[in-house]
Amino acid sequence: MDHYPLVISPPMNVLSLEAWYQAIDSIPDEVFVNQAANRKQALKNKLTAVFNKIAENDYQGAINQLKNDVLEKLNADGKADWVLKPTLVDEIQRLIDYLKSKLEGG
Repeated sequence: MDHYPLVISPPMNVLSLEAWYQAIDSIPDEVFVNQAANRKQALKNKLTAVFNKIAENDYQGAINQLKNDVLEKLNADGKADWVLKPTLVDEIQRLIDYLKSKLEGG
């Protein structure tokens, strides 16, 4: 199996929870280390928690969860991974960058 990242196309709206759900559902089951359906639901739950933090203007909490939890599951770096190749990494980074700009007053 190759280790090139999965690319979501067309580019998704990273500020839409529904877009995240659709992106998660579009990840092929064989990319997951095991229990694809359970992992997909868990990822949706994690993203829901992130968006709840965003709704509460807890941008730093959302960033922390994205970096330390969600990204760790999807970056395929060999630590705590749920996937065999990087998945949604660029999209997560775009959301982190957006939240950082909000913290800086943007």
